Amino acid sequence: MHIPQARALAEYYAENGWRAQPTTITYLEDANPDGWEPLPNQPDKFNDVRILWKPKNEQIIVSCAATVEPGVRAVHNRMNKNGTFAIALDTHFKECWEIGRHITKSSNQWALIQCDTIKGYRDDNEDFIRTGDELYTDGSGARNDDLLIFGLP
Repeated sequence: MHIPQARALAEYYAENGWRAQPTTITYLEDANPDGWEPLPNQPDKFNDVRILWKPKNEQIIVSCAATVEPGVRAVHNRMNKNGTFAIALDTHFKECWEIGRHITKSSNQWALIQCDTIKGYRDDNEDFIRTGDELYTDGSGARNDDLLIFGLP
């Protein structure tokens, strides 16, 4: 039996005790935006999926390519001595992001930026893989450009 994508998301949220908002943003890492089939992990690729959906209506509004992982430049030019931050998987953050600008010497782009504490890993060995990296709880509620996670293409 095929379960519609929005229902599958709602069930996943329920299984994890997460409460979806009337309109919810969910990210899938290493998947294609059409059928959400797995893709290989590749640095500097928009190979993740941003899903904007309405749980109550079981409606997917948008499923599009995105990125949730730091790129090669960020990993190899760390802003934190412990490594570049990568968000923990299977984690629910209800009010941790707001739309804003990520501004550096080389870029000025729209992004979802951190505005609350989150959990994730720091890629100290610069291998782009969370396994073996130390888990951190970062952020104090103040904006922290080092913790930018989601680029908006």
